[in-house]
Amino acid sequence: MVDETEGLLTLQELAQIKASDVYQNAHRLLIEAGRGKDLGVKEFINVRDFLISKFSLDTGTRPGPLNNETLEEYFSGKVEDGWKVMLV
Repeated sequence: MVDETEGLLTLQELAQIKASDVYQNAHRLLIEAGRGKDLGVKEFINVRDFLISKFSLDTGTRPGPLNNETLEEYFSGKVEDGWKVMLV
């Protein structure tokens, strides 16, 4: 069991990631995009990477399947019990 948990993030490290400028900036861009702001390519990539990281950190899953997610797949996802469910 110890071997399996070796290298996992601590709660302190998770808090540091979420407090970082990169994380906060991408979160701000995501909110702005939700309000109708058109994102440039670099901004879109930052938000995409933020979402992949956030999903992985919040659910404890590996990001692999989300790396190739498209906007169409995101928007076609359904919400069940308050959670976004996507087939990627």
